[in-house]
Amino acid sequence: MRRVRYFAVAEDLPDRFLDAELSADALALHVAASAVSSRAMLDGRVPPARLRRVPYWTEERQAALVAAGIWQLDGETAVLPDYLQLNRSREEIEERSETYRKNAEAGWRARLANPPAPPETSHEGPSRPVSVIAQQIAEQLAPRRNGHDDELIGNILPPPTVEQIREAKARAKAKRDAYRRGPEKSGE
Repeated sequence: MRRVRYFAVAEDLPDRFLDAELSADALALHVAASAVSSRAMLDGRVPPARLRRVPYWTEERQAALVAAGIWQLDGETAVLPDYLQLNRSREEIEERSETYRKNAEAGWRARLANPPAPPETSHEGPSRPVSVIAQQIAEQLAPRRNGHDDELIGNILPPPTVEQIREAKARAKAKRDAYRRGPEKSGE
């Protein structure tokens, strides 16, 4: 899975676009060009071949961004001057990536060189691992798959007496009747 990088834009960017009376499409073009630059690690320089594939790109919008001072042109390459002030350069990203890779590799080497010791077994305790015992208990407590869940309850709890069943039914009927009467009539 490809790791997603994020890029930053200046907080005052919408104000700058409003002051320069640029359209929302010009703002979308600037943000899309920043995303292209970030993804391809172009350091805020978008060559013409890539720029023409950026959503919202038109020559008019590009000219408006240059005229407003938000973009600069180096030949035909669009330069986003604020990009490197707010985002990491290609060199910084590659250095950081290399550092992370080396640290991860060193960690794996250390784990392979010194594998964790197996858990100690006690002769006083059960001969089976605790996880096996826990699994067996869970299987005994799990509801039966054949639809006879009453077997499970019968195995754990003693069956209710006839009197307990009558009391439970009477409580359920009283609750049902109170609900049907409503809140103002239930106190009568």
